[in-house]
Amino acid sequence: MRNCSAAPFLSGPNRAENSLRGRCPTGPMPGPWIVSAHNPGYLADQPYQAGSVIEFYAYDDKPAAQGRVLASVEDTIDRDGDGCWLSIQVRCVEDEHLVWWLGEGPGAKFKGKFQLHLCHEVVTKCKRITKKDISQFHTDTLRTISLLDIKNRVAAWWLVDPAKGDFESFRAACVKESAKKATAGPVRDPLEFDPSEDDFGEDRGQAGLSALDGPRTLAEKLASLKRETEPAVHGKKRRRGDRIERIKARSLRSARLRFGREAKENQRLESQNTHG
Repeated sequence: MRNCSAAPFLSGPNRAENSLRGRCPTGPMPGPWIVSAHNPGYLADQPYQAGSVIEFYAYDDKPAAQGRVLASVEDTIDRDGDGCWLSIQVRCVEDEHLVWWLGEGPGAKFKGKFQLHLCHEVVTKCKRITKKDISQFHTDTLRTISLLDIKNRVAAWWLVDPAKGDFESFRAACVKESAKKATAGPVRDPLEFDPSEDDFGEDRGQAGLSALDGPRTLAEKLASLKRETEPAVHGKKRRRGDRIERIKARSLRSARLRFGREAKENQRLESQNTHG
């Protein structure tokens, strides 16, 4: 799913204890959770395309659990033996204190843009955690989210405060962008063509000039190549035929001359016999 043009995050500032901290992933699951503790390295090795949407359990620089986060992937920064770094745009979070921290606290200056480290193993063993670097989050538990998941509001925590307002804004932007692309229609591959496009009744001189105005379809290129090569082939055939006719004419002339000489010789011999 491509990146939606929703406003970056953020909502109001209420601090509260997060009752979900430390829990294992539960509830509706739009996609399978990938957990580094179960398969070290698998989470970090997956491809994460720019514009795709992910949900993950976030940890800060301590590392302390910060609840679940919904975010858009902006880029894959780096991969190494300790995991993978992504550039992300936060869309909504379930922890009320994190909402305050992102909206009015020390994290507000980042405007929802952070680096996310996909740890090779569990977060607590990660060697890439940098103390007091508040521009980074870490995770060892993540799942990908589709456009259909967002349209259908499949995760329960998206529908309650403090996430609800930010999620609905993001969802509206995604739905609008999807509708715009559907109206525009699919982008046509320039190598795809319909045989009906090859108009054999057109003025060939005009076709040759119009071909200079822009890219041509494969059918037009093939037709043009055929037109260019046909005269040469026919010319070769004509030249070969002319050569054969000339050979035949020479052979006929030679035969006539030979027969003429033989006839004269026979007449001479007959004349000698008669007079002798």
